[in-house]
Amino acid sequence: MKRFNIALSLLILLTSCLRSQGDGEAIVAEWAGKEIVMPTDLKFQILDTEINIDSQTPDFKIINFIDSSGCTACKMKLHRWNDIIDEFKSIPDVDVQFLTIVNADSIDQITSILKQYNYSYPVAVDLDNTFADSNNLPDQPAYHTFLLDADNKVIAIGNPVLNPKIKKLYKQIIMNDENLMTRFGKLESRTLGVVSQNDEISTKFYIYNSDSIPYHIQDMIPSCDCISATVNRRIIQPETEAMVNITFHSDTIPGSFNQYVDVFFEEREFPSRFIIYGFTN
Repeated sequence: MKRFNIALSLLILLTSCLRSQGDGEAIVAEWAGKEIVMPTDLKFQILDTEINIDSQTPDFKIINFIDSSGCTACKMKLHRWNDIIDEFKSIPDVDVQFLTIVNADSIDQITSILKQYNYSYPVAVDLDNTFADSNNLPDQPAYHTFLLDADNKVIAIGNPVLNPKIKKLYKQIIMNDENLMTRFGKLESRTLGVVSQNDEISTKFYIYNSDSIPYHIQDMIPSCDCISATVNRRIIQPETEAMVNITFHSDTIPGSFNQYVDVFFEEREFPSRFIIYGFTN
């Protein structure tokens, strides 16, 4: 409840400058704590692969609704969302799900845009505008992005792509601890997109030593047996880098995954964490 009240107070301050577009304070007060309805006929896809998100229970959801009239790609701003999602996925020990819902006349058109920007996150093309109708969304697009809790109830409203203050507020709510990030020397995340069941996929991360002394890798600890990591050198000399290869071994259970490897160094108190996430289909 404390998190809810803080979010509401801050949002009222942030929306006070939007009164020319409507009564921002009233909209925030009305929507805070309201449950978002997800129509059962919405079908989500990652790029051109249909996925099932029903079994997922993330800690938070960020839902962004887009009316595709006019320049659809301009409104979607997928290049900005790619950066923000990577940033939020790097928050330790918290699972945030990002869902985009686009009211459009053509699935093929939206799929083409997703491929153009390599946007590898769940998107539903809402041909009948059922999401907006089911939730009676405000008229203003500024209030079509929602931060939800695990029960689909609205904690905060606003588009973090369009407003850096909204992005900061969302991160504060999700982290719930402004010192959380200090537990890691480096945090980096990367999506693997859609991975087939019983498949293996690898990706590379790099550790650059900008210090004046060598770094000795003490250990690499994966978050679960489904991932493994190797490194091309255990001692990283100043002004050089090491390559960490992380392999994800998918299982037979479809759904989202979010795993990591912590790399510990003898010379540093905090590890570097490399995060991989995506969807097993």
